[in-house]
Amino acid sequence: MFNLFKASLYKLFREKTFLITLIIGTVLAIIIPLITHLVVEELGGEYMFVSSVTIGSNFGLTVPINLAVMTVAEFTTGTLRNKVIAGYRKSKIYVSLLLSGLVFTVILMAYYIALNTIMGTILGGFDANRIGGADFILPFIAITFACYIFVTTLSIFVATSVRNIGASISIIVIFLVFVSLVPTIMMFSDNEAAIKAIQWIDPIYVLNEYSTSTILVGLNIDKFKDCIAPGIVSPLFYSALFVVLGMIEFSHRDIK
Repeated sequence: MFNLFKASLYKLFREKTFLITLIIGTVLAIIIPLITHLVVEELGGEYMFVSSVTIGSNFGLTVPINLAVMTVAEFTTGTLRNKVIAGYRKSKIYVSLLLSGLVFTVILMAYYIALNTIMGTILGGFDANRIGGADFILPFIAITFACYIFVTTLSIFVATSVRNIGASISIIVIFLVFVSLVPTIMMFSDNEAAIKAIQWIDPIYVLNEYSTSTILVGLNIDKFKDCIAPGIVSPLFYSALFVVLGMIEFSHRDIK
């Protein structure tokens, strides 16, 4: 199992897509804080930290693209077929793809978030109290992690089901952009019941809502506390669902 995980992770970091992503992420993490600081000087590293995790725009979409490219390549290069021939069970192969994908996601996003935060701190300082201190930051980190687990499981599920790079990336990106637009649409709604329901239905609603609204209109910490549960539970529920569906689908299809 460890050998499968190590091989998958090694391949992720060896892909040309990763190098391109790293360059893009580095450039964005330098330029965006500079532009933000020119527009609003008082926005420091704490705001760059919050805004850098957005899914469906910014750097967040590069994660599923990398995962889709890596996963589909496992099929097209015959790597998965060789693993099956070598005697590895399909369930272990699928879990190794998930684990390597999750580690890759954490490393890639940690690099981007850290660089954004450092740049923002250099330009505007860092004051955690401006965004609610530990009462906001710690739950927000938990929500972010839960949401990127969801992105990882979704990406692996789609890529192993579709097995085509172009189609997989299109499906994943369109879906993530669509669900990312929901918070923007709901900003014009006064229906609190509908908003609360969507927070549970849309797995990345809470993350995207607070990664953008904290910058634009500030933070209501009391309102945020009511969103912590759906912000964590919803993406983890969908993650578990995609893991189960993915393993069932993967185990019943031939690997050629």
